[in-house]
Amino acid sequence: MASATQFFYAQAGYGYDPKVETRTQGRWRGARALAKAEAYAALQEWCFCWEWDEVVSLADINHDEWCAPKCGKAHEVLTCAVKNIHGNVLASLCGIVDPSLQYCRVIEAELALEAMPQ
Repeated sequence: MASATQFFYAQAGYGYDPKVETRTQGRWRGARALAKAEAYAALQEWCFCWEWDEVVSLADINHDEWCAPKCGKAHEVLTCAVKNIHGNVLASLCGIVDPSLQYCRVIEAELALEAMPQ
């Protein structure tokens, strides 16, 4: 889990409570939570289903808000749902634009964190 924690420390966003921790402490706390959630999802045999987002399209949004004018790049908009072994959706996120493989992993861990018992 140490390498997973390091991955999430480097790749994921974070928050912190300045009354009780430093930014670095908050970042490590968040990274540990995401690594724990990722491991939990694997133990539970949850699956992460990525699909084209049929509801949200960049055609519905001002393209200039997403990138420089005339970037010439087609964008993909995806959804991700975490499902248990029975196929029940536990958590989902839509409107994910052009995710990298690293960002996909972060999203999956965040969804697992949302779905796992606290």
